[in-house]
Amino acid sequence: MAALKPGGVLAIEDYCRATMRRVPEPPHWENFLKADLAFFASQGGDANIGARLPDIYERVGLTVVDVTPTIKFGPAGSAVWNWVSSYFMGVMPQLATFPPFDAAQAARLRRNWLAAGRRPTSWLIAPTLVDVVGRKPRRPTRGR
Repeated sequence: MAALKPGGVLAIEDYCRATMRRVPEPPHWENFLKADLAFFASQGGDANIGARLPDIYERVGLTVVDVTPTIKFGPAGSAVWNWVSSYFMGVMPQLATFPPFDAAQAARLRRNWLAAGRRPTSWLIAPTLVDVVGRKPRRPTRGR
């Protein structure tokens, strides 16, 4: 915050991964999502930080001037489906090491995901990106 000039703007875009969904929802989906969050936490990260940014901005004295979510979704075979599927198929074995998700659940989810990719009724809602813009006050606020 000290590096930002009075009146300066800070804009950050980050994930709110808890919004990711598959339709229809496959077995073990909630455990899979918990493992994804646990993986990021094990690396010192917060995969849902986008949802917390407005509060963080306010806590450090920034005035939130804009919050904009970006949500991408698509049916099986779409660019969104292929992008998200490619990423998660690649990290699925690693996520299976984070309880409550395990290798058996990962194998079942992988088979289900691949089969869903051949059905026109399957949809994927990618994790939401949240853009948060804050402005540092031009003069100090009392009590800070």
